[in-house]
Formats: sequence, structure tokens, C-alpha cells
Amino acid sequence: MAILTGDPLAFGMTPIPMNCATTSLQGRTIQAVGYGRTYPTDESNTIRWWTTLDITSESSRTYTAYGYNTTGTCEGDSGGPALYTKSDGNVNVMGVVSGGNRSDCRGETYYPRTDYYCGFLDDYVPRDGCMGQTAQGRCAGSVAVWCEGGLIRTQN
Repeated sequence: MAILTGDPLAFGMTPIPMNCATTSLQGRTIQAVGYGRTYPTDESNTIRWWTTLDITSESSRTYTAYGYNTTGTCEGDSGGPALYTKSDGNVNVMGVVSGGNRSDCRGETYYPRTDYYCGFLDDYVPRDGCMGQTAQGRCAGSVAVWCEGGLIRTQN
């Protein structure tokens, strides 16, 4: 869990909306993002990495992605998002890493689906892609912040 001590929008950080519409990703490719190990024996990673993974199976609650023995998620990536660009062109968080089946940073990764757990997540994560921000917007220090097309926009 990350605890922020300031307004992330003032620093140009834009939240990625979570997907709440039932969405099949079977056979599609997601982006996996995390700060986990880059090798099974590496314990010093402080850099965010990403890779693409194919969704090889799914249930109503979970997506499963496979790393094809060359790349995948690893210890420390738990909680990292499965990102997918939907047909409207917007990137959404489709799930988060909850674990895998191998300790060598390869193999399957399991992602609980945001579309299944939206009822629970609504208590913690605003479903509104603009997190309550209006089209009129506001100033956050030297950064203008506003909502446009369901997404937060910023400009210095």
C-alpha cells in the first residue's frame, strides 16, 4: 500500500481508471507493471518494469497470464496492475497481481478481476475516472487540473 503525502495530480500523476464492465481478455495481451525482482535472486530492484503477457485463461473472478518461460511477473510485483487498452482507446486497470505458480519469474500470474470486485473496490477507489474533478477544474500549485472525456487532464 502506498500512502501519499500530497496531491499526486499537482505532480502530473494521472490515475488510470479501473475497469468495471465485464470484459473477456482471453487470448489478448496485457501490460504487467511492477517493482518486483527482475531475476529470482535479485533483491535490490528499485526500478519500475513492465512487460506484455498473454491472457491464457479466465474465470469470472480471475485472469491468468503466462510468461512463456522468458519473462513474467516476480516476487514484489504483487498489487501491480494488469493494464489493457480498451476499444475506446483508454487504458484501464483490469486486475492486480495476486501471485504466480513459479518462483523463477516465469510461468503463470493470477490477476483478480476489477470487473468482478468493483462492488468491493467502490468503497476504496472512486469509479469516476476523474475522481470527482470537474470540467471547470482547479489549480494545484502551478498545475491546472480538469476533467475531459472522463479522464483527468493536467497542464503546467
